[in-house]
Amino acid sequence: MPLASVLLTAGSMSDRWGARRLFAASLATFTAASLLCAVSPTLHVLIVARFAQGLAAGGLLTDLLGWRAIFAINIPIGLVTILLALRHVAETPRRQARADLPGQVAAAVALAAVTAWLIEGGPLGWGSAVPLGLLALGTAATAAFLLIERHSGHPMLPLAVFRRSAFSASVGSGLAFQFAGYGMQFMLALHLQQHWSLGPARTGVWFLPFSIAWVFGTIVINRRLIGLGPRALLWSGALVSAAGAMLLLGVAGPGTWPLFLAGTTLAGLGCGVFSPSLNAAALQAIDPAYAGLGSGVLNTARQAGMAMGVALLGSLVSMRDAALGVHLGAALLTACFLTIVWLSLRYLPGRSDRLA
Repeated sequence: MPLASVLLTAGSMSDRWGARRLFAASLATFTAASLLCAVSPTLHVLIVARFAQGLAAGGLLTDLLGWRAIFAINIPIGLVTILLALRHVAETPRRQARADLPGQVAAAVALAAVTAWLIEGGPLGWGSAVPLGLLALGTAATAAFLLIERHSGHPMLPLAVFRRSAFSASVGSGLAFQFAGYGMQFMLALHLQQHWSLGPARTGVWFLPFSIAWVFGTIVINRRLIGLGPRALLWSGALVSAAGAMLLLGVAGPGTWPLFLAGTTLAGLGCGVFSPSLNAAALQAIDPAYAGLGSGVLNTARQAGMAMGVALLGSLVSMRDAALGVHLGAALLTACFLTIVWLSLRYLPGRSDRLA
């Protein structure tokens, strides 16, 4: 949530300060926060440090070296990356704009409240006081954010960008992708551990075909077909993922493992094919002077989708009927991937349209 809530501001800051400068400063903050996480003496310090990581930007490792290792490993990587960026990355053009603090606060409150509503609704009951209060707060904060952005002289999210249907479709696809692609992993990992009695390491093994297929789709298929343009890759890849999600409708007990492997492999392959093209689709639809903002809007939608997907799909696993929870989750996954197919075919320009 901290990451998603500041991406809009980060996108605008990139346009104002220059992408290289902001990248180096953010990475330095992230690296310092990783160091603080690694040496955290208490849970409260760890939470604060993780919040800082979110603002700035593996089971086997923790088994071998302990939980601190997942943070300590970021430190040398971060330092080397900062040096490489400062030495080899050219600075981008800048534009003048002021910070939009009221909009930032309203966006953060809205995202936090809606995510908390999705998390607490299942265990407490959707009609109980706490979830209803969180929903009301999220709705009010969202309305306040839209009002602030409409009347601000320097909005961090100029609402006019959504008049471009191709940009709006790309943002919607990004949200649906992260909701489904990452929410699915969380939901199924919980299901395997809670209802198939698998430990974390064995659960990770069951996800290896999914991960390998995702990587193959990204570095082999997407690269070879990139000339077809974002539209073709988005709808075709999402259609493959939708087919995988449909197979997951049959997952229940351990005896349904063939459906689990086939479904997750197809879903991973499809995500690998289409997900790299989301940025290209969004940035093609927006003024180059607002490239940082456009990237910030897309990545905000993606991170918000992931937070909501993990919250909602994770809550379905805790249903009394575990199989029904997974089936409902698989239905949501299918709907998300098919939504990407529809948005791509309906609103994104084809290759011939761009050449014209």
